[in-house]
Amino acid sequence: MANWVSSSVLVALVVACTPTGQPVLYTATVDVMQPSGGPSTVCLGSWIKSPSEMTGGCWGVPIAGLDAASVPGAQTFSGGQVETGFVQLVGTWDRHVLRLTRAPAPMPASAATAAPVCDVAAARAVHGASYFAMLDAMNKLGSDQLSLQSRGIIIFEYGECPLTPVLFIEVAFADPDTVSYLTTHYAPAQVGGLFREVA
Repeated sequence: MANWVSSSVLVALVVACTPTGQPVLYTATVDVMQPSGGPSTVCLGSWIKSPSEMTGGCWGVPIAGLDAASVPGAQTFSGGQVETGFVQLVGTWDRHVLRLTRAPAPMPASAATAAPVCDVAAARAVHGASYFAMLDAMNKLGSDQLSLQSRGIIIFEYGECPLTPVLFIEVAFADPDTVSYLTTHYAPAQVGGLFREVA
């Protein structure tokens, strides 16, 4: 069995489904890192002592059952950390881990998934928005990081949608529940996801 396949132990999961009842598949071409003894992770932030040692870890989207060293072209550093380089990932998101449905496919850096961007025209069309409200929402979002993670909402970055009083929140997965929660609790806001639904 390939090393990327997750455990066969049956667990209760909450996975987003399509109207036909099939699990929603998400994909992104990203860099994956795995600290010595730790889980493979799509890194949204990292703590690395030096490029030569690569002994730091990272936080982001954990990947169930993936041995990063098994990915073709993966590099293992002296500190024990493994980096895959850019790979295309496809799988389901249960608000805790990404569960791959196929093996990671090595890709060139030019194929990396671009970060989502705000819709400036839509943001400028928001009526009644103010910079004071946006700053309040931004401060609240910053203090709510742990509670958001417990809800399965992984924040990548956030900030002002350029030249508008609207907050733009970049998340790992912009599923309907995540978008609804963030736009309700941190309005005025837009939300964009790094992982995209497979068409």
